[in-house]
Amino acid sequence: MLLAKAKMNQSRSAYQKAIKYLGRRWYTNYELCQKLSKAGFSQGEIAEVVETLTEQGYLNDARYVQLYIEEKRATNPKGKKWLQAEFKKKGIPPELIFQYLEKYYPPEKEEEDVGRLARTWLQRGEKREKIVSRLLRRGFDWPLIQRVWAQIEEEFRS
Repeated sequence: MLLAKAKMNQSRSAYQKAIKYLGRRWYTNYELCQKLSKAGFSQGEIAEVVETLTEQGYLNDARYVQLYIEEKRATNPKGKKWLQAEFKKKGIPPELIFQYLEKYYPPEKEEEDVGRLARTWLQRGEKREKIVSRLLRRGFDWPLIQRVWAQIEEEFRS
């Protein structure tokens, strides 16, 4: 009886710790598991807590990806290559990364971001080479950058 009560308190403690973490920011399943593991909870307790939080809607990798992409697009746009690497680090399964990026960051939105960034930097007087370099470092594809740059040059000719 005493052992069962101690185990229940430990699970409740893991749940409370997880809620505390999630109160600060969103986490992927993998990130939360890592965080709870570092806090000293067993794999069984962690699995139980993650299952409960997922059922309650507090832990959702698809929602995490959607919010992350929306936040990045609004504040500091990144390309699909950069986002893929970031989501891989955050423990999103590779097969889901592609699916989520297609759903939440379709090609037309990525093209829109490249155009917005390029035009902003161009208005600041930056040269083409520097703009292209910055876009590549942010994970945008070279063919996409070329296509958008051709559109921008056409706009300036008109």
